[in-house]
Amino acid sequence: MTVSLIICTCTRAEKLRRLLDALFQQSPPIYELIIVVGPDSESTVQMLEQWPHAHVRLSCPVRNISISRNIGIKAATGDILAFIDDDAVPANTDWLALLTECFRKDPDSRWGAVTAPVLIRDSQKLEFSKTCCRMNDYGQGIVDNQESEHRPLSNFTFVRVAGGNCAFRSNLLKQIGGFDENYAYFHEETDASIRLYKMGWHTHFAKNATIRHYSRVDDFSNPTQRRPWGTIAKSDVYFCIKNAHDPLCIRIFKTARSLHSRHYYREVVMMKVNGLINTRECVKLKTALHAGWALGLLYGLLSSRKLLATERLKATLCEP
Repeated sequence: MTVSLIICTCTRAEKLRRLLDALFQQSPPIYELIIVVGPDSESTVQMLEQWPHAHVRLSCPVRNISISRNIGIKAATGDILAFIDDDAVPANTDWLALLTECFRKDPDSRWGAVTAPVLIRDSQKLEFSKTCCRMNDYGQGIVDNQESEHRPLSNFTFVRVAGGNCAFRSNLLKQIGGFDENYAYFHEETDASIRLYKMGWHTHFAKNATIRHYSRVDDFSNPTQRRPWGTIAKSDVYFCIKNAHDPLCIRIFKTARSLHSRHYYREVVMMKVNGLINTRECVKLKTALHAGWALGLLYGLLSSRKLLATERLKATLCEP
């Protein structure tokens, strides 16, 4: 059973170099390494031209994580497709083997995907763990054995993957059309997880396949630039409209009612409370969130999913 590892990157040449150096130490060696480079990445291209180890390099013309992932999917030849963030590093030299172990040990199981722990930088604090990998169809995280910060909008739950530390059966990921390209950033992996779950496939948690994530989200030197706030809000509302099981009118009502309780809205409020941003910056971020919500609702109601077309995918795979 072969594994293709896909890395989507953009303007992070030094972090990517650190990751690649770590991946070269993986045992057994990686069967296929695919790097999809986004726009504005001349330094990344130059670095990859000098990097001595074999890899497949592709380009993505826009800053859209789902399009980048789908470009990698179309080029991959492995039975399993794994993903790691370009600003992450495996915590051990057998990370990829541990991540994909469930597929090799039990190829006839109903595991369609696998995910694993994510540590924050060099600490032992978990960004993603088994206790917080469950989510409902309104995109609300369900934390095991803890009282929720919000009232769940739905009892329909599934296990999601961490987008920067996950793997899928290649045939299944292609069967569902890969990642929905209406998600430029945020929830694209959660959307793929729920679509697999609705087909009867489950997500395994590989507790030992840990990575360390050196995200700029943990950098408070420029709080307003920590996240693409409007894009996150758009993706969140789009996810609710496309995936919740309630009738459409109830979906819209529940989504609208919960917006100010969303984690990213509360994060903006807390940055203001803690003095990390001033009133003007807070208003600017909230305006971006409201604009994103409106756009997400518009796309959710009027736009079809942008998935890998089966015919186009087959034609791509047949190219020499």
